[in-house]
This record gives sequence, C-alpha cells and structure tokens, in this order.
Amino acid sequence: MTQLPTHVQDFIRSLETVDYFSGSSALPEGCKLYETRAEAITASGDNALDDMWLVVHNAAWSAARHAGMPAAVLRTAESAANTVAQVASEAAAGDAVLATAGVAAWAALRDIGARLEAQAAIWQAILDAAWSARLSVLCLLAQDHIGPKHLAYALQRWAIWQAGYGVAVEVDGTYYCYRRP
Repeated sequence: MTQLPTHVQDFIRSLETVDYFSGSSALPEGCKLYETRAEAITASGDNALDDMWLVVHNAAWSAARHAGMPAAVLRTAESAANTVAQVASEAAAGDAVLATAGVAAWAALRDIGARLEAQAAIWQAILDAAWSARLSVLCLLAQDHIGPKHLAYALQRWAIWQAGYGVAVEVDGTYYCYRRP
C-alpha cells in the first residue's frame, strides 16, 4: 500500500481531537450561525443538499483522474477517505449524541415521530462532518493538481467543524453553520 503524505496523515490523526458541537472557538469569517441545521438550510435558501455531496465527491474524483493522478494514488485516496469518513462518523456520533441529545433530552421526547426526527438530524450532522473530512483529505491529496480555491473551500469547511460547529452549506461565499443538529 502506498504511504500517505505526512500532511494527510496528520490531518487524519487530528480528526479524533475535534470537539464536535462544542462551540469552543470563534467561527471563521464568512459564516452565519443558526441554532439548528434545519434553520441554517432554510436561511440559505438551498434545499438541494441531499445531492450536493455526491456531486462534490464525483467532481473531485473526476478532476483528480483528469489531472493524471496514478491509479494507485486514487485507490489509496479512496481508502483513506473511507477511513476518515468512518472515524469522523464514529467520533461525531458519540460527541453529537452526548452533546445534543443526552439521556434527559431523549426522555423528554414524547412521541416516536419527534424521536425519529431528532435521530435523523443527528445522523445528518454525522454525515456532514464525515463528508467535510473526506473532502479535505481528497483535496489535500490532490492539492498539487487542483486550484487553490478548492483546497481553501475544503479547509474552510473543516475549520468550522474544528471550531465546534456544523456547516450545512455554502452559498455565494457564505457558510451557513449550526450549533446543534
């Protein structure tokens, strides 16, 4: 197996240190903060998020292939990206559940519909974090083959997660962020 570059290995190791949904740091410039992911999406006017990450992921891989990245590097990137997504999901799952819907919150939910809606929001936040981490890894691996704006976009998304907030979407340079799922 091909060895990952040191800067990518460092990024992957850093995933476990993120304090998801803690709000522990200031948001980077260009962000608007909302209480929940749903509020952030509504405020952004972007209701097509379900397909967004698939499009971004496919575009990143297409650009990497067209840039002539060797097949072994692409396979290694895919493997690393899948590992990152799994680690981020597991870390975010534990932190998001504890931080946003602890035992008292679950006990307070009165009906199954509300409980399922809350669980769906938590899982969507986990997916948001995993996809942001995955995009960052892909861009870090391909940084010599992509434009600087693409790497900056991925790293900006990840900086928001590192600050302790979720990022739902970016529209015209504004990142719509949320405190809790």
